[in-house]
Amino acid sequence: MKVLTLYVKPENIVYTGDSGQGIIGRQDVESLIGREKAGALNIIVSKPDMVFRKIEVPFTSIRKIKLILPQELEEILPEDPFSYYYHFEFKRLPGGKRIINVYALKEDFYNYWRNVSKKCGARVSFFSDTMLLDSLLKRRISEAGYIGVYSVEKYLLANVVEGGNLSGSFSFSLKESEAEETRSMLENIFSSRRLPIFFLGNEDIKLYLRGMAGKAEEINFIPDMDREFVFPFLIKSKPYKHQFLRPRKLSAGKKFPLYPISLLLVLLFSFLLSSLPYMRLPERERLRDAIMGEMKSKFQAACPDVTRVVDPLVQIKEKIAEKEGKIDTVSGYPPVLKAMADITALFPEDVDVEIEQFTLAGDNLTIAGRIGSLNALEEVKRRSKNSQEFKDAVIGSVSFDDRERVTFTLTLGISENE
Repeated sequence: MKVLTLYVKPENIVYTGDSGQGIIGRQDVESLIGREKAGALNIIVSKPDMVFRKIEVPFTSIRKIKLILPQELEEILPEDPFSYYYHFEFKRLPGGKRIINVYALKEDFYNYWRNVSKKCGARVSFFSDTMLLDSLLKRRISEAGYIGVYSVEKYLLANVVEGGNLSGSFSFSLKESEAEETRSMLENIFSSRRLPIFFLGNEDIKLYLRGMAGKAEEINFIPDMDREFVFPFLIKSKPYKHQFLRPRKLSAGKKFPLYPISLLLVLLFSFLLSSLPYMRLPERERLRDAIMGEMKSKFQAACPDVTRVVDPLVQIKEKIAEKEGKIDTVSGYPPVLKAMADITALFPEDVDVEIEQFTLAGDNLTIAGRIGSLNALEEVKRRSKNSQEFKDAVIGSVSFDDRERVTFTLTLGISENE
């Protein structure tokens, strides 16, 4: 059976097949598939067509993770979670924790290639250049933490590995029109992590990286191979572990079942109260302990984010009221209101900004949202350093949406005089 591998990049498509290899424009792909008459299509998705996110949870139960995934994804994705196809990787950590690597494939991209494969009668498999680069680097690098960079022509992919696990993946355009913003974002990634940098790609881009990072060690990989064809080669190479994606839609039925679980807890508690007068003391204590244990178990399954369960009935009622908007989580907490006012003052009046998440934990404040440009984000960071209210401003994950706005996270320390 003939196999055609297509590496779908922002500007073009790199292909390898039984008749040879080459680079074509996206508009020519269907005619290429028709000429090749392949029975199988391997589609390598480049990072701009896929969102990568990492989620860490303080428990290992896959069942519990699936309960909270819809809510977690809603907070970290730039669009509606139900507009993507997903591939999940679950990795266990010491201390009873798990990491979930989320690969979110854009729905229109996935549907297009599914329709193309059906039209030509071929079986289609999806791969990710982020995962392929991660597989290549882990076979050739012994360090537990590093930044791996792959770049050819006008496309650059950077993987961040910490503690032996992929923690971030970023893609950039090297077009002249975006050169200043790309350089600023790369310098921020390199300076904030301070990890060794390993490089695979064209010589001129290696010099470009060394100009920013000071040192970028080249990865020892088949020297005479055209770097454009590295990822298609890896798919055919047996020594490399290349996991393919299994895109699935997020089920709407897996949302947090708050009302049914709270009703069950109320019924269990009512049964406890009605049974107490008819039992001898040891039996009453045994039943009470059993029911309370069951209530705590159900509560922890429904609300895994709560680490300390004191009174599950009271706590589940608080969760319900919080879910339905019956509790004003801000009123009565002037420090929260003041923090919101202080963070608002950091943004210039003429800047287009949307704040999607506001988290205050102890002396740390984290916000996530979108802003008009990277320069505007750097201006906010500069203002925070000069303010009396905040300290230690750190820009977290940064990416661009389809309107060329910057999606960001920003963590600030609150000064002691607050």
